[in-house]
Amino acid sequence: MNTIFSTLILLLIATGSFAQVIFEKGYFINNDNQRIECLIKNQDWKNSPKEFTYKLNGSDKSEKGGLSNVKEFGVSGISKYIRAETKIDHSPMDLTSLSDRKEPLWSLETLFLKVLVEGRANLYYYEDGSLKRFFYSLSDSSVQQLIYKEYLVDREFIAVNAGFRDQMWKYIQLPGAKRISLESINYKQKELVPYFKKYAEAYHATGGITEVSNQNIQKRDFFHLRITPGFNYTSLSIHNSVYGDKDADFNHEILPRIGVEAEFILPYNKNKWGVVFEPSYQYYHSEKQIKTGTAEVNFRNIEIPVGLRYYCFLKRNVRISFSGYMVTKVGLNLDSKVIYDYPFASPLLIN
Repeated sequence: MNTIFSTLILLLIATGSFAQVIFEKGYFINNDNQRIECLIKNQDWKNSPKEFTYKLNGSDKSEKGGLSNVKEFGVSGISKYIRAETKIDHSPMDLTSLSDRKEPLWSLETLFLKVLVEGRANLYYYEDGSLKRFFYSLSDSSVQQLIYKEYLVDREFIAVNAGFRDQMWKYIQLPGAKRISLESINYKQKELVPYFKKYAEAYHATGGITEVSNQNIQKRDFFHLRITPGFNYTSLSIHNSVYGDKDADFNHEILPRIGVEAEFILPYNKNKWGVVFEPSYQYYHSEKQIKTGTAEVNFRNIEIPVGLRYYCFLKRNVRISFSGYMVTKVGLNLDSKVIYDYPFASPLLIN
């Protein structure tokens, strides 16, 4: 069966509350320690940036800031990055590429690190594709990576070097805590951030110099569900290499379809990308005269297209989306059948 839905590029105009990639109020600190207020193009970086685009206040000219000339930059109330020259572990994270070495594979690099928590102990984050690393610094020390590495033992078993727990126990120990309390903390942002905030708050309460970073977390709608009625332009051809008298080319039909679209917005790049699943019910019925009689088809199917959607923003609440779909071979056949009716013979049913 051929259907125009199987390879589909959609152009949609819609309204909504999605964020745009726009210039927002921010700042940067240059190599001379000058703080410069500006407008920064907030790209909601997934991978840690190597540069950013900014405009000086009152100017329409876009300029670039990067690792060579900027120590720190931030989008007010949203994100903040600092430049650090530090060792980073480049050990593979993919299970198919793990090494048998327990020690990290260090490389000295200059990076922009995202600030997650500021205080007596600071927590930072770096991401580049599958590489995800956390870093920390104390008020009197340089930036260091929190160590976490998965590796192979005897080329078969996966072991973990969770050195970050030893680092936290030695340098970022909560008052009155026991070492075992760190064993339940995993190398994840949602677990490390609360710990560092507790540490900052504890020393703030006892007179320590600390400031917890309170970045505004934008409320995002990451999941959409909608009904998607429509029409398919459909045809069906049957070719039997054994019995040529069963060949049939059925008519093209414009038939209604109904589906449910589930869209998952990817949590970066200002909500510009989404993954879409759209199971849809389709029905096709047609009759055709063939050499020896009549062929009738009843086709009922639930098709499961998978797609990728990209949004372009025209105004604050107006956007255009481009969607590309691929129809998987996984579907649900609902008693589809072809019936051959020969004169002076019982009908032949083919499922």
